[in-house]
Formats: sequence, structure tokens, C-alpha cells
Amino acid sequence: MPFALEPLTLLTFLALGAVAGVLAGLLGIGGGLVLVAALAWLLPAQGAVPTASAMHAALATSLASIVFTAMSSAKAHARRGSVLWPTVAWMVPGLLLGGWLGSRVAVDVDGRWLRWGVAAYCLIAAAQMLLSKPKQAGDPARSPRGVGMSVAGTGIGAVSAFVGIGGGSMTVPLLTWLDVPPVRAVGTSSACGVFIGLASA
Repeated sequence: MPFALEPLTLLTFLALGAVAGVLAGLLGIGGGLVLVAALAWLLPAQGAVPTASAMHAALATSLASIVFTAMSSAKAHARRGSVLWPTVAWMVPGLLLGGWLGSRVAVDVDGRWLRWGVAAYCLIAAAQMLLSKPKQAGDPARSPRGVGMSVAGTGIGAVSAFVGIGGGSMTVPLLTWLDVPPVRAVGTSSACGVFIGLASA
């Protein structure tokens, strides 16, 4: 039977998209963890994909949507001068390489292990948020660059592709730790998310 969207299901998907968009704009993240968790349940429940491939479909769908949410967020932040383009330029090669590698690994991993991987990342991200200390305003002139940012981008891209996120939960803390003002960290993270999605969806 072909997959058809019921009105309530369509509204649910629209609401998920809205949540992802808000998270992308406010926090510099693509809402990937929310999307992956919801889609892993919704897609097989609606008969869109078999249960065995639900996690792979959820990851791919989340990463594809992040391209658009991150692009919209980055555009808005760029208008306010909140995207550190030199930092993005140094991170992009690593993000593309890491995103490609992470997605290749995820494709070959059993869906059950992907669930455990996403769950483990959620716990780590939550612990990081709870234990991290509030940062000061940061240096407005600060724009991290260099090979170290490319290396960091590789790790961020690989993990993001494996768990279906835009990388903001890693990029924003990294940039604020490097004394980047939070607003610019969020804007820069949004721009980075576009490349993660393009490399891994």
C-alpha cells in the first residue's frame, strides 16, 4: 500500500519542522535529536518504512532537513553580522570529510546500534549542558581559525552524521570555550550545519 499522509500526521510533521526551525534560529542547532527520535517512531508507525530501517531513514531525513533549517538560520544571523565566515571556512573541509565518513559508517551499522548511539549522545550532551559553567560575553573580535579548527570540524562532522544532527551542540560550546561571543557562536554554528547536512544526508 502506498504511503499516504493523514491530516493529523501532516500536522505532526509540520510541527516537527517548526520546532527544528526554532531550535536552529535560537540555539544554532538543527533540532536533529528531536527529529531523529520522533521520526524513528513516526515513519514505521505510518507505514513509510519498515521498522528495521526506521533509524537509518530518520537519520537521513533529519540531516536533509538540517540543510534547510541551518541555511535559513545562517542567513538571518549573517544579516546581523553574527557569522564568523573565516572560522566557517577553516571548519568546512573537516565538516565535509567528517560528515561523509560518519554517514558511511552509519549506513553499515545495524539500526539497534544506531539507537544506542543516539541515546548515548543525548546523555553526553545533556551532561555537558548541566556541568558547563556560564561563559562571559567573549571577545567580539575573536574568530578562531587554523588547522585545529579543521580537525575539530572533522570530529564534529563525523559524530553529527552518525547521530543525525547539525552539530550545534558541539560547535557552540567549542566556540564559546574559544572566547567567541555566544551570539556569534550560534550564528557560526548554523552556517556549519549547512555543510554537515550537505555532506551526510
